[in-house]
Amino acid sequence: MASASPSLELTSGVDFGLLFASAMWGVTTLQAIQYYREFKSDATYIKVVVAMVWILATAHLFLQGACLHHQIMASAVGRPDIVVLPTCSVSSLFGYVVQTTVQSMYAYRIFRFCHRRYVPIFCWIGTTYSLAVQSAFTIMSIGKTNDDLLVVWNKYNWMMSSGYVLNAVIDMLITFAFCCLLKKSGVKARTLRILENLCMFSIETGSVTSVTAISIVVLFNADKVHGIFMPFAVVIVPLYALTMMVLLNRRTSLRAVHANEKVEVHVDTTIRSHAHSKHKDGVLVMTADYSHDTEIGTAVSTKFESMAAPEEKDSQFDD
Repeated sequence: MASASPSLELTSGVDFGLLFASAMWGVTTLQAIQYYREFKSDATYIKVVVAMVWILATAHLFLQGACLHHQIMASAVGRPDIVVLPTCSVSSLFGYVVQTTVQSMYAYRIFRFCHRRYVPIFCWIGTTYSLAVQSAFTIMSIGKTNDDLLVVWNKYNWMMSSGYVLNAVIDMLITFAFCCLLKKSGVKARTLRILENLCMFSIETGSVTSVTAISIVVLFNADKVHGIFMPFAVVIVPLYALTMMVLLNRRTSLRAVHANEKVEVHVDTTIRSHAHSKHKDGVLVMTADYSHDTEIGTAVSTKFESMAAPEEKDSQFDD
């Protein structure tokens, strides 16, 4: 019965990881629906990536649930010799593909922004290496019992560790490169508020995925028997999918910020040009000028209508 202990503890925490992953999957699904409703004019490759990421994240979640059920049953009957289901390995492979796809798309968009290849190429090479070593590590676990699986983990732990460490490095590199490009882009990043929103959101999402990947490495090397790294390994896949969907849909709020700033600047400039012929009370003058000057009212109305037109696009966000 002593040999059954590792099998039992390998399931610890995975149910909580699946709970959080299910919640994130639901939010990701809503974000995907919103994306296809609001960004019908996006490039085809972005639409394909969104669909592929959602499908793989969905398959990953359901297969992880099947694996958890299988492991619980094996632990309940005290059978560590029961072979790990192939669906567990397939689920992990789907997760690695999601991570690689999201990071590769970010790298491609950096290339579209600056047309310089050294950062995207490094990211693509890194994601390819990470996918290769993590996939090889997972394939070696096929057909193994729970006890044999721990032997494989101890022998080839460098493969899993290096893959996740490289994922974290790539996330931070993409975040840094993206913020640097926006700082240098005075034409495309039209307002400071949009610039700050993009940089802060990029830093937040890159930091979350990086910290999660590093946590997997630390916990995996600290205690493999108890499987305390598994909840993080389950959660990181929908986390990548969710951050990508939210980043794509965030363009709507950024456009609204940009539109509001254009209206404020236009109204303020027009009112000030008429201020010399109006009353001295600043607040009352602006109210009076805006309400009684038909020229100003017409100009502002036209500005609102032009910004509400669906044809207006910001090329920086809609490649």
